[in-house]
Amino acid sequence: MFGVEFRPLTFGDVLGLDDAKDILRRILHTGDYDAGYIFGGSHATGKTTLGRIFARAVLCEHRREDMSPCNECKSCRDFLAERNPGYIEIDAANQGTKDNIQAIKDSLRYETLSSRKIILVDEAHDISEAGKDALLIPRERGDKSVLFIFCTTEPEKMHNTLRSRCMEFAIQDPSEALVRQKLEIICGAKKLPSDREALEDIVRSVGRHYRDAENKLRQVSLLGDISRENVKKAVSLYVDEAAGLLLTLPDDLGRALKFADYLVLKMSVHRIYSLVVRMLVDSVKASNGVTFGEGQYQELLRAISRRYGAMAYEVVDYLVSKNRLNDQQMFQSDLLVLHYRFRKGSFVPKEQPSAARAAEEPRQAAAVGTAPGTAALKAPTVTELSRMPDGKREDVVREYKESRRRQRVDERVPERVSGAWGPEKKENTEELIHRRPVSKAELERVLKGTLDEKRI
Repeated sequence: MFGVEFRPLTFGDVLGLDDAKDILRRILHTGDYDAGYIFGGSHATGKTTLGRIFARAVLCEHRREDMSPCNECKSCRDFLAERNPGYIEIDAANQGTKDNIQAIKDSLRYETLSSRKIILVDEAHDISEAGKDALLIPRERGDKSVLFIFCTTEPEKMHNTLRSRCMEFAIQDPSEALVRQKLEIICGAKKLPSDREALEDIVRSVGRHYRDAENKLRQVSLLGDISRENVKKAVSLYVDEAAGLLLTLPDDLGRALKFADYLVLKMSVHRIYSLVVRMLVDSVKASNGVTFGEGQYQELLRAISRRYGAMAYEVVDYLVSKNRLNDQQMFQSDLLVLHYRFRKGSFVPKEQPSAARAAEEPRQAAAVGTAPGTAALKAPTVTELSRMPDGKREDVVREYKESRRRQRVDERVPERVSGAWGPEKKENTEELIHRRPVSKAELERVLKGTLDEKRI
């Protein structure tokens, strides 16, 4: 396996994790060791590898300048041959009982040629509750000649009291660039002809995990060169076909369904959904300046970005809101619904109101106590109308009537549908101001304040 053959042996071989490596080097330089160390993070990110390098460096007789183990002294050779008496490694998944922990504690009583004893516990979260309690006693003694190293994918499941007595390192997932770099190193060492885009496809298929990518690389190498075609066969990742599905779905449902049928034969529905969503998200990133190289994948993203534009946000929102990503029938149904929505134009962003209208609607809404977009205009008074020219007066009244009509429809449609209010009543429209002229006497009384203002 490539993962075992090319496992890092020094701090310099470990890609990334610069902060953790700097702290561990400082600890080795000063010799001020803590009683325990926790390396926590997701699987296949280098937790156990880093713990072993640190343990080997603690026991090393001739460390390198960067505090890495020399891997040549007797201690290092014994360590690599799994016979160093100062080092014990257990897998808590099957050796985490109280009896296993007690056996380790008993072994610490015996003297060895090594000045220190190191116990590395892999999958430490699987230690039984009794075993976790048994570990607290040696930690409480604070014997710095005995170091515990806990590697776990779930540090939150470990005993809180135990965690408080250890120095904890959060091992983050590597970037996709680092995983690809590791694959390039392996291809160079094994003299495997490789295509950069093929390596990116491998990383894209497994995510940010070294061991998973190394295993897939080994699988592809059995077919020959590391090419995109061999990657398709080995890891079932059909990027071009997924791009074809996305590009034809808005306009040509027939071709899109053919792409979908082909993809279903080659990939699980869950992986198709994941790949489609990822390509949409990457297309948005590409349209905002993020680069994914200058190869074919970047060209596909540009084509998707040109075809979808802002609609990519709504399509992603529609897809990720589905809790059925393993259902083939729902996958086909989603294609039909998305195509229909494209043809209907429901993905096209709605026209925004002008700045003047956007500023006016909240003011009108505050005047009548309704939400923006549904507000009725404030009714003009006789005084206001009398001061307007004839044409302006008619426009104001007409606009007011239209706003009242819209508001009545909004308010009464649910009531009419439910039948709670019976048949709709006709509006009483008598005494509309614009249908009768305002007399000179009325105007004079208005100016003198003797006429009460009436609202329409």
